[in-house]
Amino acid sequence: MWHRGFNQWLIRYIYIPLGGNRNLWSVIATVAFVAFWHDHRINIVIWALVIVLFILPEILIKRYVKTKHAYLFKYHWFKYLCAFASSVYIYFLILTNIVGFGYGYDQLPLLWERIVNEWIWLLWSLVIVTSCVILMFYKRHLEDNRKNY
Repeated sequence: MWHRGFNQWLIRYIYIPLGGNRNLWSVIATVAFVAFWHDHRINIVIWALVIVLFILPEILIKRYVKTKHAYLFKYHWFKYLCAFASSVYIYFLILTNIVGFGYGYDQLPLLWERIVNEWIWLLWSLVIVTSCVILMFYKRHLEDNRKNY
C-alpha cells in the first residue's frame, strides 16, 4: 500500500508537473528522485540510470508506433508481440531491482549464470507472464470500453 501511495505522489507532484508523457525529462527526474529517496549508494544510482536507459526507448518506440503505425494495434499478432515485449521488460525490471537493491552489481555474473542454467524455468515463466500481460491488456480494453458509455 505504501508503494501505491508513493507512486501516486510521484505522478501528481513530480511527473505531471514536469510534463508527463510529453517530456522525457519528467521520466529522468522522477526516477532520479526515487533513487535518491531510497539511498545514496552507487548501486541505487546505477539502478536509476539503467531504468532510465530502458524506459526512454520504450517511450520513444511507443510514441512512434502510435503516431505512424497505429493500425498495427488492430492485429492480434501485434498485441501478442507487445505482450511478449512487456513480459521481457517486466523480467528486466525484476532483475534490475534484484541487482540494484539486493545483490549488487558485483554479483551480476553469478546471477546471470544461474539464470542461464535454469533456462527452462525462465522460458515457462516467460510464457506465464506473457499470458498474464495479455489478460491485463484485455482487462484494460474492457475498462476503456466502459468509459465510453
